[in-house]
Amino acid sequence: MKKEIRFLCDSMCGDIALWLRAAGHDTLLVKGEMADKEIYKTAIQEQRILITRDKEFLQRKGAQEIVCLLTSNHFNQHIKLLNQKLSLNWVFKPLSRCLLCNCILEDAPLEVIDKLKPKIRADFNKFYICPNCKRVYWPGGHATRMLDKLRYFQTL
Repeated sequence: MKKEIRFLCDSMCGDIALWLRAAGHDTLLVKGEMADKEIYKTAIQEQRILITRDKEFLQRKGAQEIVCLLTSNHFNQHIKLLNQKLSLNWVFKPLSRCLLCNCILEDAPLEVIDKLKPKIRADFNKFYICPNCKRVYWPGGHATRMLDKLRYFQTL
């Protein structure tokens, strides 16, 4: 069985981090000011692939093993590169993680569902919550569009 790949995206790769989370991959995003040394150390300690646009990371010892450098200015080229280098599965566990904080979503309790707008409660029967940031998710049209895009990424 193939080991799950975990990621650390530097602050220049926030869009990639969001889509990796949407695909169900454990993906941390560097926010704010964090020294490159600390970013690299975190990737090593947590056994994560570092996704970056900063070619200076490639000069570090062992970088070829953990750094995935995105060299293009085009998002779809980033996806293509990730597919080539990592054989990435974009439908790994789709929509199972919080897009904001990366936690695995849980079934939303009734008291949370009851606070949603009546139209949303009437139109959907499954709701999820992030145990960390408390954001609520449901399988609306946005989820269908995201799944379609993840399937498209799989073809690049």
